Amino acid sequence: MKKILDIIIAIVSLCLLSSCALGPLDTEKIFDLKPGEKLYTAHNMWADGNNEITHLNYRQGRLLPFGTEVDIIEAYNNEILIKDIRTNEQFKLKAMKKTLVLRPVEHFRRLFTKKTPEKLVEGINPEVLGKIRQGVIEKGMTRNEVILSYGYPPPHRNPDINESSWIYFENETDTDRVIFNKKGILIDIIKHEHNEVKK
Repeated sequence: MKKILDIIIAIVSLCLLSSCALGPLDTEKIFDLKPGEKLYTAHNMWADGNNEITHLNYRQGRLLPFGTEVDIIEAYNNEILIKDIRTNEQFKLKAMKKTLVLRPVEHFRRLFTKKTPEKLVEGINPEVLGKIRQGVIEKGMTRNEVILSYGYPPPHRNPDINESSWIYFENETDTDRVIFNKKGILIDIIKHEHNEVKK
């Protein structure tokens, strides 16, 4: 009897440690969605050939633009399945446990917003907006404009969002460092080609 009990305890423990064992997260509660309210992508995202998006947001593949209206089909700690309302295409956002240092709720709130596309771009110069729509950044952009174009910098390499420089991943090995002045304006972009990147 004790042996059976030990086995049951072991199985339960494994289930509790497994993120997939946790039930779906209540995204309506996370975003405090009222009836009729919509969710949009908070920044540009890049999807690979399988329509998968890594939480490091590698800038390769197909662009899923900021302000895309989405429906969250299912959400777990390390995986979110969304649908583009306009095209009905589905995308899977996947997070690697060892580099996802934010709580799932914080992570989700960086990815999606209740702000309409018009609200997201309010006050942005049309020329700058054109760059953002292409997923490009350039000197003179504000922090918010950089986020809109590239997304939030991966928190495991950028624990403090208020620092003067951020590191972004172009792919698994190449990174960019973007540097801001005291006013939060982008003043330099440093490329790190074929660098050994800490993940």
